[in-house]
Amino acid sequence: MPQRNSTLYLIMINRLSRGWSASDALNLFNSMPCTVRNVVLMIDGLAHNGDNLIALKLFSFLHSSMVTPSGFTVMKSCVELKSIAYSMQIHALKVKPNCGEGEKSDYIYNSLMNMYGKCRDLGQTENIFHRLKKKDLVSFNQIMDGRI
Repeated sequence: MPQRNSTLYLIMINRLSRGWSASDALNLFNSMPCTVRNVVLMIDGLAHNGDNLIALKLFSFLHSSMVTPSGFTVMKSCVELKSIAYSMQIHALKVKPNCGEGEKSDYIYNSLMNMYGKCRDLGQTENIFHRLKKKDLVSFNQIMDGRI
């Protein structure tokens, strides 16, 4: 039996999940080895296609395994569903443990403020804003967007 070309499979999953058939993309995904790259691509494609709940469920299901992407992959789905419960889950499981000091943490905090603001959780948005050591234009815009 010929060896499968993983790049070709990733391209096929990308195309299928981004508009043609999410179910076909999931079937193809299930026949592949489970790697972080495959998971990220599948979740991203589902979220792009508007299948946000499926993307979040796939993320939650795979969290128990050693193959899980970062929380940023599913933040868009949390925002689209306006789901505080999923937002808090992603924040606690994937983002909080990786949030340290420096520019990377500022990016993480601004992304969290965006997610919570769009989910209409102003209290959590303000809480994260106050944790920022260096507030910049992006962070002030996030806090103002959350109030609108």
